[in-house]
Amino acid sequence: MAGIEKRKVLVTGDSLALPRREVKVRETYPVLLQKNLLKLKSNIKVINHAQYGQTIIGVSQSIEADLASLRPDMVILHVGIVDCWPRKELRGKPKTDLKSFKKHYIKIVNLVKKHNIPLIIVGICPTSIRMDNKYPNTLNQIAKYNNVLKSESNKKDIFFLDMANFIDSSRPNTYLLLDDQHLNRRGSRLVFKLINNHLIRSGFIRIRRK
Repeated sequence: MAGIEKRKVLVTGDSLALPRREVKVRETYPVLLQKNLLKLKSNIKVINHAQYGQTIIGVSQSIEADLASLRPDMVILHVGIVDCWPRKELRGKPKTDLKSFKKHYIKIVNLVKKHNIPLIIVGICPTSIRMDNKYPNTLNQIAKYNNVLKSESNKKDIFFLDMANFIDSSRPNTYLLLDDQHLNRRGSRLVFKLINNHLIRSGFIRIRRK
């Protein structure tokens, strides 16, 4: 109806919410979510502020301004792979150490809580056994960073979407590209379905009965 302000879902984080050469814009999960909301005649707008190469530090620096200017009704945080992945230039160390990752994550959660906004956290995708052999301890590192992301989840206003429940490290390319890091088309559709199901269960998306 005219005159009713749209509710907003803010997606913030790294490139897993963005297109790649193998995944077109229309195949990314924020666009799939928006298309489904339009199909349901919902007054919810998806705003995608994800950035290529974004870290949790970058999100923590921008989130306060985003919350104030955009005034979202829901936030989807999808970040972590850039932070925890071993870097050759750092002699195998991650870009963001675990202590700093936790500090910035808590800052983000507290800011979102301050605005009384529900939060969905998309966990870091486990990589392949092949990658773990190439870069030893990567799977364990991902699990540690995921534990930080999971630590504030309460299944009520902070929901953690655990990608480890769906991605098999021995066969990761069901949902990941051949780099064993980023979502392929099926992976993006999976994340869309999981987020969409949570939004329906939580009552954020209201299904109009005929």
